[in-house]
Amino acid sequence: KDKHWLYGFQVLHTMSDPSHVPKLPGYTTEDPTTRRTSHSKTLVYKSGFSYVHPLEGGSDSARTANARAAMNSTNMPRATGMIIPGEDAGDSTFTPSYVSLDGKVLQFDAFTKEDVPEIPAEGYRVRQFNICYFLVDDSIRIGEVKQENSGIAQGTFLKRHRVPKAGSSGPGAADYVGWEDLQVGLKFNVYGRSMQIVNCDAFTRDFFATKGMPQGAAQMIPKDPYFMRRKAAEDKVALKVPNDQRQKFLSFNRKVLRFYCLWDDRNSIYGERRPFILHFYLEDDSVEVVEVHLPNDGRDSFPKMLRRQKLPFDEREALQDIGSAPSRFYTDRDFQVGARIRVFGRDFLIYDCDDFTKEHYRKKYNINNFPNLTDRIRTPAVEPPRREVPPPTGYGSDADSLQSIYNLIPKAPRRDEGKLMDLQGKAMRLLGKFEDPTVQEDMDRKFVITFYLSDDTVA
Repeated sequence: KDKHWLYGFQVLHTMSDPSHVPKLPGYTTEDPTTRRTSHSKTLVYKSGFSYVHPLEGGSDSARTANARAAMNSTNMPRATGMIIPGEDAGDSTFTPSYVSLDGKVLQFDAFTKEDVPEIPAEGYRVRQFNICYFLVDDSIRIGEVKQENSGIAQGTFLKRHRVPKAGSSGPGAADYVGWEDLQVGLKFNVYGRSMQIVNCDAFTRDFFATKGMPQGAAQMIPKDPYFMRRKAAEDKVALKVPNDQRQKFLSFNRKVLRFYCLWDDRNSIYGERRPFILHFYLEDDSVEVVEVHLPNDGRDSFPKMLRRQKLPFDEREALQDIGSAPSRFYTDRDFQVGARIRVFGRDFLIYDCDDFTKEHYRKKYNINNFPNLTDRIRTPAVEPPRREVPPPTGYGSDADSLQSIYNLIPKAPRRDEGKLMDLQGKAMRLLGKFEDPTVQEDMDRKFVITFYLSDDTVA
């Protein structure tokens, strides 16, 4: 029993002190109180100021010297608010490079001449590029300027990363392209391709001027011979047909003339006057007739009377000669306010149009007279017959009799519940007698008239 107690004490002592565990597989232990799981902080705030906190194992003086050297190399405007540990709190002129250079990009315009051996007539092809140099991490991104119908997959030419110099072999910082290697008028080599830099933006020129390295004057990008020949060929091509349908479509696309029409069919049995809206599409001279649905008109809600198509001037040609097109179709000149048009046997009177249609006729045909015939074709309104209240039926009260007029199945009249609650049990009592009695016995008769306020009844 003593041996078991001693063995348990040794096990507890070994678990409390990991150094007593032998270094054997399966016996390795770790003291959780000595392990650090927090992350190191580089920026801390104290007394309203932000400090650069050095990492463990680093030297404050070395860190301060590196920050000073990086700041002097950029020579950018400095902001206040960043304080280096170990220096006076009043010296707040230092800003780290990753803060001052964030979002600052040098932009250059460049081009390259690419040989085209498979097409002898073309010779070479001129490709334009936009070079972006990011000062915050010395990375470069190159994008190709898109040209219409070039046949080349243009867009991002080089993704953003640090570009090594031509002929460099080591991984050192001196082997990568820096901002001082980009100059207007010089060639820029990137992975075996040579680009001629011809221009840069205003911010880039100001940046290099502060460094004492002003950029040269802007240069012209040479013209691509293939695009020049293609443009000259397009200019020489004359239109074979004066009425070019493609040019008409591009000029009048989504431009529609709107006319308000009336179809008077009262001469036929069960005929009536019905309003319609006629759309004339200028891009292809097609016509569309849309129905106007009125409240309670008793008609099915068909959207169109005539689908979009060219309207023949004589519908008999379209119906008799199967397989041949009519000789004439309606154009915008045939539609005017006050005119009548024939839509497959139906005569429509145009009585108004919208403002866009009026402006179109003013510019194209110099027509300024647009009579408004809306009042002329409007049907005079008929007053609805007045409902006469018949005498009470004698069943129930007058309110009960009125319900038989308002509804086919009479309902109980609604009572004012608030009035019943407030005036319940309250009544007005009046003393009265006959005003002009006819017999002697009625002269001395008196009556008590009671008016109940809750439901306006009299007794």
